[in-house]
Amino acid sequence: MARVVASTIAGAGALALCVAGTGSGAGAVTTAGLSRPILDHPQYPVWPEDAPDPDVVEFGSTYYAYTTGTSWGNHIGVLESKSPLSGWHTAVSGPFGSSALPTGPSYLYPNTLTSPTVAEIDGRYVMFFDGRLRSDSSLYCMAVAVATSPLGPFVDNAKSAFGPCSTKFDGSVDPDLVEGADGHYWLLWKENDSGPYTSAQIWSQELSTSGTTFVGHSHVLLTQKSATFHWETTTENPALTYAGGIWWLLFSSGDWENSSYSEAFVKCEGPDGPCGGDPTQILQSYDRVHGPGGATTFENRLGVWYLAFAAWTTPCTGEGGNCGRELYITPIEFRTLAVATTSLPEAKVGRAYEAFVRADGGLTARRWTSSRLPAGLHLVSSTGEVDGKPSAAGSKRIVFSVSAGSSTRRRTIRITVAS
Repeated sequence: MARVVASTIAGAGALALCVAGTGSGAGAVTTAGLSRPILDHPQYPVWPEDAPDPDVVEFGSTYYAYTTGTSWGNHIGVLESKSPLSGWHTAVSGPFGSSALPTGPSYLYPNTLTSPTVAEIDGRYVMFFDGRLRSDSSLYCMAVAVATSPLGPFVDNAKSAFGPCSTKFDGSVDPDLVEGADGHYWLLWKENDSGPYTSAQIWSQELSTSGTTFVGHSHVLLTQKSATFHWETTTENPALTYAGGIWWLLFSSGDWENSSYSEAFVKCEGPDGPCGGDPTQILQSYDRVHGPGGATTFENRLGVWYLAFAAWTTPCTGEGGNCGRELYITPIEFRTLAVATTSLPEAKVGRAYEAFVRADGGLTARRWTSSRLPAGLHLVSSTGEVDGKPSAAGSKRIVFSVSAGSSTRRRTIRITVAS
């Protein structure tokens, strides 16, 4: 997830996007970090059924959405699609519907499992989630399960809950997996239940190379400040993202059972903190979409970032109305648009060639253009792929341009064709 960043952006152009505020790919290039993320406000869900606490991940060429258990997928539901913004459908079929975790752990009550987070670690797929403890039904605690396929079945063979989970902190919930700059994974979670005498907190701790045990010690990243920020009636569902040279800690606040639920952020120095500055809301109820929250971010193979969240859609809102929180996905950006690639591999006459010019930043779909390429090569405008079989030797400087919305950036890259 961490990226190498240096040097400067080439080209110019105004950035004019649908703003909810003002908010690294191949090559060594700096893309300017924004003061706050920018995102669209989608009017329709990509999955119009219940999908609480979504975690969307791209493995290979397929996107997977893991959710709190629902009528279509228990104990942890799983959807899949070839596109982040359309085509979502149930992924597997079994006695519990489209479930990535068909059998829950014995130490947690069935039908209480929530908030999955999944990553590929050490050659396996690792899932963290939480659920109500059988030995103390007042506590929700975390658990970890592994699988050899992103569809599962994920299996938890442990005899007890994962990590800290005590009455002192009213349990541990809402896990989030994030990859650090050194390739090691960290786990974030929420401590405390934001009762009348305690403040909810976001904690983090490094994981072992297997991704299934803790190493080191834990860190407090964020503490609820409802006395100062009245909308921050809790602090939960962390999602830590590194983009534009900044660690962004997104989190949910408000009451998840009604339209007060929202998304906010602070900036951090790393997965172990510290995190500072005033928390700032970036996504609240709007138009026909109510109580957006439980959000996570993900980046696809082309470097485009998305935000996945759950929300009610008018006219059906609130748990009291037996409504589902549907799955919404929208582009989100943490940095300005730039051509990230600084060089391309050498081509040879008569041999098949394939390389990508990659971009960073930009909120909407990207379109690529270029000056005239060496004979036999062409540019795929939707992806930035250069392919074909060059027919003549030579060296040529090519101007590549990428556009997103009304913003355009350019970079000159040399392509050499050897005989």
